[in-house]
Amino acid sequence: IESQGSEVRRLKASGLGNKDAPVLAAVAELKRLRAAQLVSASRTEVKQDEVTEDEVTDKEVTGDRDFAAFMEVQKNRSVCIHWLLTFTQRIEQIWDVDCEARLASLSTLRRCLASLADH
Repeated sequence: IESQGSEVRRLKASGLGNKDAPVLAAVAELKRLRAAQLVSASRTEVKQDEVTEDEVTDKEVTGDRDFAAFMEVQKNRSVCIHWLLTFTQRIEQIWDVDCEARLASLSTLRRCLASLADH
């Protein structure tokens, strides 16, 4: 990620703008790497808890953690909105990288929004 970030900076320093094809390609690759890192970190977190497949699936554990984090902030309107926006940005980052994680995150987002029906 750091080397790709350096590549983006190098391209911009050479006089290319944000809309030039080489910069766009380098930024797209940087976003892909960041999304892959996010997915990898999420999976590592699950493995560290030593959850077996018989007990619960990875996406359920991650979804439960995300929902628990949401439940902690839901009563504070500003923090709740910030959390929802940040969570949707995380979903956007993994959109093309991991379909299963994307669907699990969307399910969690739906659950979070449904819990706000009486809010």
